Amino acid sequence: YQRADEPGSLISILQEFAARRINLSNLISRPTKDGGLGDYCFIVIAEGHVADGLLADAMRSLHAKQGGVKFFGSWPRADADSHEVRATTDQRWHDADAWLEAIRNDIE
Repeated sequence: YQRADEPGSLISILQEFAARRINLSNLISRPTKDGGLGDYCFIVIAEGHVADGLLADAMRSLHAKQGGVKFFGSWPRADADSHEVRATTDQRWHDADAWLEAIRNDIE
């Protein structure tokens, strides 16, 4: 990911994951083939599956803001405990969505 080499471009990518409490297990920077000096792309390995609502939302946001997002794949973890943690986090976001929807309905 990275649309432009400018101050804050990497942090804007990382914030998409941090805001959703998605753990990153690896972050790699590589120079781009077509760009000049200082043009890098970032490879992010995140915990989660594309079927998880929070990870899907982070990917959607990155695509909208950064463009040029390449998806290499998504595989389930062998560790079932990590899925339970993600499901709990997803439930918190669903609860927050319901809370916000109730507020919006009260205003209308």
